[in-house]
Amino acid sequence: MIPRPETLGVELKLTTLADVDAALHELGWCRQQTAHAEAMVQAIIERLKADNQAALVVKIKESDVSIADRTAALEAALVTWCGKKLAGHLAETGKQSLTLAHGVIGTRSLPDAVVCDDKAVLAAVKKRGGLVGLIDKLLETALGAITLANVIKLKPEVSKTAAKAAWGKSARHQQTLKSLGVVVETNRSSWVIEPAAIEVAAPAG
Repeated sequence: MIPRPETLGVELKLTTLADVDAALHELGWCRQQTAHAEAMVQAIIERLKADNQAALVVKIKESDVSIADRTAALEAALVTWCGKKLAGHLAETGKQSLTLAHGVIGTRSLPDAVVCDDKAVLAAVKKRGGLVGLIDKLLETALGAITLANVIKLKPEVSKTAAKAAWGKSARHQQTLKSLGVVVETNRSSWVIEPAAIEVAAPAG
């Protein structure tokens, strides 16, 4: 380990260029020590990962399968089953989820979502109504000089909240939004796939 430069004491009072140079010297040492310590920690983590790769593999009928691949396969299989058969089971119970011995499976309602390409929507609005020109005129009126108006830029943006509100008002509003490339997805839901927690023993030592 490179020893710490000891030119400066605890109280840092830099007066001369020599003091500044000493401070730079010690600052470089501090940063080097930090980088060295972080590199050592990362090396230990990588070594632990390599030593424990066997723990991340499960043997299924004489085949070695990584736990990551098995996790993805189980999740995909459960999603497929939900899409085909969950609705029938939920209809029998009148609930949104089923509690089984080893977890919960069901559906969760999601809020309405606005789907659009903001740039395309703003381009459509600009083409239709000259929005940018209108904003420039408003700035000129408010500030009294085109030079000042050019200093301040107002950036139009799509209001997701307003789009949702307009979508719910009428079919005519929906058609207008669609013509601009805005669609609001309603009655959305996602699958709930939550295995029960399994207690994991802490490693010995």
